[in-house]
Amino acid sequence: MIGGHLASAPRLHSRGGRRVKPMENNRTYQGPTKYRLLLVDDDNFTHEMMELFLRNTEYILIFAFNADDALRIIASDPPDIVITDAMMPGESGFSLIGKIRAQPASARIPILLWTMLTQADGSVMDASGKADFVIGKPLYRSNMLENLDKAKQLIEHQIAIDEDARCTAPLTPR
Repeated sequence: MIGGHLASAPRLHSRGGRRVKPMENNRTYQGPTKYRLLLVDDDNFTHEMMELFLRNTEYILIFAFNADDALRIIASDPPDIVITDAMMPGESGFSLIGKIRAQPASARIPILLWTMLTQADGSVMDASGKADFVIGKPLYRSNMLENLDKAKQLIEHQIAIDEDARCTAPLTPR
């Protein structure tokens, strides 16, 4: 669905900057049942391709066509994962990543950067140095799913660290 997340997705609660689904006994499930994925790309074909790639998966797609729209979405309802194109008209994906990382509320969101930019040795370049994962173009479904799995693992790791910190924090008298 272009322009917003799917209505059928369960609403997840924020805990330590990440979404978690509460369970009946007030314990938390480690990680969301659905991952909200913000795709930032100026090309409508890419949006349609990602809809096909991620159909019948655990991802809910949210679309932005530029960095400004992405930042508004992130400020109002942060996604679990961001995928951005490196080169877009106006503000680049590199600049967007820097702005996401500069805000405490969004600094830990896993970011995948996709780009056609390569270095002399053929490796993919991340000029921002701040993306968690970099994917070269052309884009293949298997490569995208593999990198999204890595992003999910990063989210689960961050949730576990937050839970450990919460459980080991010293109790303060009331």
